[in-house]
Amino acid sequence: PNNVTCSGTPETFTITVNPTPTTIFSQIGPLCINSTAPTLPAISNNTPAISGTWNPTTISTSTAGTQTFTFTPTAGICATTATMNVVIDPLITPTFTQIAALCQNAVAPTLPTNSTNTPSISGTWLPATISTNTVGTQTYTFTPSNNSCSNTASMSITINSPTSPTFTQIGPYCQNTVPAILPTSSTNSPAITGTWSPNSISTTAVGTTNYTFTPSANQCASSATMSVTINAFPTITLASQTICSGQNVTLTPTVSPNGGTYIWSSNQTTSAISISPTITGNYTVNYTLNACTVSASSTLTVTPNITTNFSQLGPYCQNTTAGLLPTISTNGINGTWSPSTISTVVAGTQTYTFTPSAGVCATSTTMNVVITPSVTPTFNPINTLCQFSTSPVLPTTSLNSPTINGTWTPSIINTSTVGNFYIYIYAKCWYMCF
Repeated sequence: PNNVTCSGTPETFTITVNPTPTTIFSQIGPLCINSTAPTLPAISNNTPAISGTWNPTTISTSTAGTQTFTFTPTAGICATTATMNVVIDPLITPTFTQIAALCQNAVAPTLPTNSTNTPSISGTWLPATISTNTVGTQTYTFTPSNNSCSNTASMSITINSPTSPTFTQIGPYCQNTVPAILPTSSTNSPAITGTWSPNSISTTAVGTTNYTFTPSANQCASSATMSVTINAFPTITLASQTICSGQNVTLTPTVSPNGGTYIWSSNQTTSAISISPTITGNYTVNYTLNACTVSASSTLTVTPNITTNFSQLGPYCQNTTAGLLPTISTNGINGTWSPSTISTVVAGTQTYTFTPSAGVCATSTTMNVVITPSVTPTFNPINTLCQFSTSPVLPTTSLNSPTINGTWTPSIINTSTVGNFYIYIYAKCWYMCF
């Protein structure tokens, strides 16, 4: 009623004052830096929904940090303003334990699908598995799952070529000798350890055997083979001999097969040696072929030489017949002479050398034979004699100096017959005729 002009009947009204509703929104984020941000909702989650506007109006993900957005309800709507803090996270780089270098054709480990970060980041790899077929460095890329605020990551994995184990060559060995032990560590640096098959060297059989080395696990190394040769011992014989003192003899061993080297007890390295021993002794030779050495010895029994004796021949008159040179000495040694016969053609002294027959231990010897020139004996002439007169005695000694002794033929002068007579004197290497 109007309190001025008229009166009325008062009425009572009930006015309900509702509390201002709090606007409700689903939390946005956190978001990854530089990711596409969702649109801020223009209607709240309330029932009934509350419309309004945001300030700022859009979410920017260009900078990491926390951004505050304020929601103001549309005019006339009884609702509170609201704020939303949106977190913009920086990208996290996934970290992984580096996979060590792998050996070519080895079994590779599985690439991890979760990083070592806290919290871990899940994702996938490209390529998805490690291949060890090819030597070199391979790069694998990790892509985080869509809900991960993470960078991609890469891992370089090296595939190494297996190292070939090296060893000092063993052998060759001689049959049935004691061999070396097969080494369990190679000569590489660092050394490669492993085992052999067969695990020990046998020298029982002649020939070449291959021994295979297998590296122990977790070593990037290949297997290796060593060929060990077992050789048969060669054979050697060296005969003993009986020789004369000072006799030159060649010691020649008989070997099989040929092609080896020699070393004598006298340090000579020829296959045969020539010696002229004067006393009995032993001689040893070592023969080596394919690292196998055998030896043989020879005993040379030395027989002393006997001195040959002969009765002296000559002297002979020039152009006379000489005696024969004896082929057997007075102490029973057979042999030959050089020259083989005595020549009386030339006057002088000739030397003849006696050589004992082969195998006879005796010394050679010489004999000097004198060839004397002929001399004419001279005498005083005997005067003419009368028939039946007494004749002088023929002289038995010449007038030469030195004198020449001899005999006459006829031995006396016969005067019974008239005429001239020739009487000859005979003496060694002299003659006379008148």
